[in-house]
This record gives sequence, C-alpha cells and structure tokens, in this order.
Amino acid sequence: MPTFFRKIRKQLAAENRFMKYTRYAIGEIVLVVIGILIALQINNANQERKDNAALRGYLNSIRLNVESDLKKSDFILNDRRNIHRRSEYIDNNLFWRIRSLDPYTTSDINYISQTVHEIIDLNYLNPNLSGFESLKNSGFLSKLQGKDLEQILNQYYNLINEIVIGEKDYNQSILNAYAQFNAINYNGVTYMYNPDYNTNWEEDYEDYRLQLREILEDPNFEFILGSPYYLIIKYENLQIIGHILNEMILDERTYFTEKNKFQLAKLFDRFSSYGYPKLVSEGAITGLYDFAGATSNPEEWLIADFEEDEIAIRFPALAWGSLFLFNGTGMIEQLRLKDFSIYTKLKLELRGAQGGEVVFIGLKDVSNPTDGSETKVELTLTNEYKTYEIPLSSFKPTDISKLFMPFSIIFEKEPAEMFIRSIEYVR
Repeated sequence: MPTFFRKIRKQLAAENRFMKYTRYAIGEIVLVVIGILIALQINNANQERKDNAALRGYLNSIRLNVESDLKKSDFILNDRRNIHRRSEYIDNNLFWRIRSLDPYTTSDINYISQTVHEIIDLNYLNPNLSGFESLKNSGFLSKLQGKDLEQILNQYYNLINEIVIGEKDYNQSILNAYAQFNAINYNGVTYMYNPDYNTNWEEDYEDYRLQLREILEDPNFEFILGSPYYLIIKYENLQIIGHILNEMILDERTYFTEKNKFQLAKLFDRFSSYGYPKLVSEGAITGLYDFAGATSNPEEWLIADFEEDEIAIRFPALAWGSLFLFNGTGMIEQLRLKDFSIYTKLKLELRGAQGGEVVFIGLKDVSNPTDGSETKVELTLTNEYKTYEIPLSSFKPTDISKLFMPFSIIFEKEPAEMFIRSIEYVR
C-alpha cells in the first residue's frame, strides 16, 4: 500500500475517528477491487484479441481449403454436365440411328467409346478438411455458435460429406457395371473401342449395326451411360455455399447480407415441392424432366432431333403441333406437380432455321385441359440465337405454383424448323 494512504489510515485511527476510518477502509477496498477488475478487463481484452486472431487464422485456413475445393468441384461439375450432354446425345440421337436404318459412321462409334472412357476415368472430389478439423479441435468453433457463419460452415461441410459419399457409391457402381459388361464379351466390343482399325468397314456395316444394338441395349451399358444428375445439383449448391462462405471470411463477417440471402435462396433440394429451374442446358434436357410431342394428325410426327448442343424441331404443315417438357421421367402424369412461383421469368435461347418463324410458348397447371386452351405467349424467331425473357405473369390465369408441364412450344399451320439451346426459370 502506498505510504500516503498508510499515513491517512494511522492518523484516523489515532484520532479515534471510527466512522471516517471505516468509510476510508471501504473506499480503499473499492479502489482495490476496481483495480483488479480493470486488470481483469485488460487481461480479458488481450485474451479476446488473441482468441479472435487465432479464430481468424483458422477461418483463413478454411477459406484456402474452400478455394481449392471449389476449383476442383467446378472442374468436376463441368465434366459431369458435359457427360450428361453427351449421354443424352447418344440416347436420343446415336442410339436411334443405330437401331433404325439411318446411317452412322466410325465417328459416331468413337463418340460412344470416348464417352464411356470419360465416365470411367472421371475424377471425384477429394476435399481438404484440415482447416475445419483444426477449428473443431481448437474449441474456437463455439465462438461462432448461433451466428450465420456457423450455419454456412456446417452447410458447406455437410454437403461436402454428402458429395464424397455419393461420388464413392456412384463410381463404384459404375466400375461394377463396367466389369459385368466386359465379362459378357460381346462380338462388337473390340470394334467399338477401335472402329478405325476395321478394314472391312463397308462389308461389315449392317452386321456391326446389329452388334452395336446389342451392346447399347445391354442393361450394364445403359447404366454406365446414365447420368447421376443429383450429383450435378449437389455441385451447383456447393458452388453457391462455398462462395458465400469465402466472402464472409474475407469480410470478417459473421452474418448474411441481403445479397447472401438471395444467393442462398437459389439452393435447390430435389426432394422439395419446387421445380428445378434448368429444363434444358446446352441442348440437353436436364435430369429432372422428360419430353413428349403431339400433333393434330397422329400419323404425322413433329420431329425432335437432339444434336450435340441444341434440340432441332421440325414441324410439318398441320393445324397444330407441340413439343412439351414435363416433371419427372417416363410417362407424363398430371399429378406430378411442381411449384415454380419462386421464379419471375422464363428465359429461353431459341433460333429459327430461316428467321420469321412464329411459335407459341405455354405452360400447363393441374386444371388446364389438354385442348390447347391454356394461355400462350407468341414469339417471332430470328435466324440467330436470341434470348427471350417472358414474365411468368404473362401466363395468367395458369397457376404457376401447380405446374405439371413447365414448358411447351406450339406450332400452328405453317411448317417450321427451329432450335432450342436452353430453357430456364429465373428469379
């Protein structure tokens, strides 16, 4: 205790001034307590700064891990989209040409063989979890409890785990199917992998068509050429979540901005009641939809050819014809409804063969009869690809929240040829 305070205390005691002495003693205790509290506060503030610096270090490690994961996942996502497009082309174009009497070439066979090899050789995601594991082991994760940053961290690494398990299971099933297919030892397999080495190509042309049909109709081969679209959706979600997570760490922010909330609203759950926004991408129908067609004359067909990056539609001179997409795969069913009310516009990439072709765009809800009386929007096409954005309000009174047919294109009277590159709902 400083000498000054001791002298005061002794003087008060000597003068027998008890009340003043007591008040002084209490004041002295209060000063000591205040000093201790200030020291503790300074110490806590220093520790808080150290803890926050350590937490930022762990989060920065996570950010670097996530950046690496996103680069890998973007590469795999593009590969999976490309394989889906190629598989759709084989299924809807090459397969039908080989089954029928339409001509096919060694390039077509090479295309099938190359696609199979790309599927077998496709790398799958091997994420870097070191940063997140270090954060969990440090105990600092509790500092984020209840905050948006904790939520997005958990979302990201839970989705990473789902993708790793899904990729492992799918890739193993592909390898099993490939082994079973090769065990059958079809006659045409050697030519399929090396069609350019067939010196008797013209002589063996029709015989080889039969061998190709047998190969393409093999259940294991069909499974190999199938596309796990649920993995594409998971990778798309991972890109959204990962970029938001990195942005929040860079900004040293623990809460979602309005922009983040809008981005998170784009996450898609294939088991929800909402419709997947992408119906056609790069000329391929995505994995959650199927298509069919109809005309006013059952004996004349509207022809849809699936090219490598577009869908070609050829309409004969009839009263009407329509190509339509519906929810799910297989047979169309009016009760297979999806809610598209979270979107505001239908975005289309279309072109006509000549330019000037008139087409009509329609949607069907659960109450629309199949007589063409639904609300339709008229478009006039150009001979180059053009993006058309149609407000969904244009389709009133169609109930956008209960669609079983989220897209149809209708032709009337005049023959026409047109092409589709993409169909997408946007917010």
